[in-house]
Amino acid sequence: MSSETKASNEGFKLPKVVPQNVSLKAPKSREQQMIEKQREIMSKLIFPSHVISEKAHPNVSSYKELIRELELAAKDIMTEAGEERLFTKDDFQKLSKSGQTFEDIKTVKNKCDVFLRRSKIFEKQAKELNEQGADRSKTVEAASMSKIFNMNHSYCVATVSCPQRMAVLNHCFSRYPPDVVNALLKAGQHEYLCGKERSAVERCIGQKVQKTMSKILE
Repeated sequence: MSSETKASNEGFKLPKVVPQNVSLKAPKSREQQMIEKQREIMSKLIFPSHVISEKAHPNVSSYKELIRELELAAKDIMTEAGEERLFTKDDFQKLSKSGQTFEDIKTVKNKCDVFLRRSKIFEKQAKELNEQGADRSKTVEAASMSKIFNMNHSYCVATVSCPQRMAVLNHCFSRYPPDVVNALLKAGQHEYLCGKERSAVERCIGQKVQKTMSKILE
């Protein structure tokens, strides 16, 4: 403890019993509450907080869809919309014997599923709040949390699947200050924000999906 802090503590001490009708802190304004709530939501990000636009991150939707379809095939159930599945249970069983390809998919799913589950929880919560006619701020908060965790899931899938290329992309992100990132995104020029590095990750993801499909079609 510094001498300044020590002196301060010795010079001012709270009474042992604080009257209940005495507030030690001024009530927070609505604006302060909104700022704190925004910071709380942003703290859930597992990627750079100043690069929050989905357009700036690699598109991993094909890999996410692959995992979802394989999960449906493994359980031998229909899709939520009753559409025809991409894979059959036999396809899944064949892939499960493919060795490293299957193990890689399992690793991605096991490490990243927590973010997808939380995204769905908040999505359901937002829907229920909206149907109940709850305070709009609560509905927006739940929807925002759902989006954040869905983006976390995508980021996790990319990082676990292609760690080296994501490390290069993250290094590139770190070179841009928040104001530059915001200016590029607002101007619709996200392709100039680490575009080469982002494309490298997307190629890696595409190769993973293609390799899995090849194993099933062998």
